[in-house]
Amino acid sequence: MVTGLLLRSFLKLQDVNLGFQPDHLLSVSIELPFERYGSGNSSLLFFREAIERIEALPGIESAAVGGAFIGDHIPNYNVLVERQAGLRQENVAVVGDTVSDNYFETMGIPLLRGRNFSAHDPSGGAVINKMMAQRLWPGEDPIGKRFGRSLPGTDISLDTTVIGVAGNILRNGRESDAIPAYYTSARRLPWWLNRKLVVRTAADPTTPVAPIREVIRSMDRTIPKYEVTAVEDLLYHLDAQRRFQLQTLSSFSVDVVSLRKAGQ
Repeated sequence: MVTGLLLRSFLKLQDVNLGFQPDHLLSVSIELPFERYGSGNSSLLFFREAIERIEALPGIESAAVGGAFIGDHIPNYNVLVERQAGLRQENVAVVGDTVSDNYFETMGIPLLRGRNFSAHDPSGGAVINKMMAQRLWPGEDPIGKRFGRSLPGTDISLDTTVIGVAGNILRNGRESDAIPAYYTSARRLPWWLNRKLVVRTAADPTTPVAPIREVIRSMDRTIPKYEVTAVEDLLYHLDAQRRFQLQTLSSFSVDVVSLRKAGQ
């Protein structure tokens, strides 16, 4: 009976809406060497060129800067929020991501209100998710409102303006919860060393893995680490503990049945 309940729970888990479309999606993790990309806008130019080259490959629909998954540790920030009644400061777990213009389309994340990033945006524009809008601007329209965040004990200022609201996503798999999140344009941050790309493919996502690796290798053979992984494989590993529990209980049930039969 317990095994049956666990199995039904696991099957139900597979139907959970992640808020994005994981099929035909690749995660490309790249670590750039500091010696070559630790200053100026060299890393920004690298990722722009990488996106252009990857999108030119056969079977690729789009590519963008931005990570589908993050670590489990989400720090609390002091968030200063502009509201109709005035300024309000709250301590809230919120995550930020730096993305390129076509990130939401590539991920399959719906834009619910407002607009996406463009080349004409001010440097302080941000798209927030639905949960952040509900958490920090309950009953209000967040579009055009300003906010700022900082770690406890550091200065904070209203340096970011909401330009859009996107759907929530489950960043750590089907058993995780949506959390307040905001996205800023890649133009705002001149350089990064460790970034992820997301790549939407037209067919089997494993087909362009080798060509994507070759693109990165051809751009700079000194890059110490880069990984290309199907997002559905990442989800499979995130579900590993639940599958292990199911397999363990199934094996235990089989052993119990065998012992009962042997004792008859």
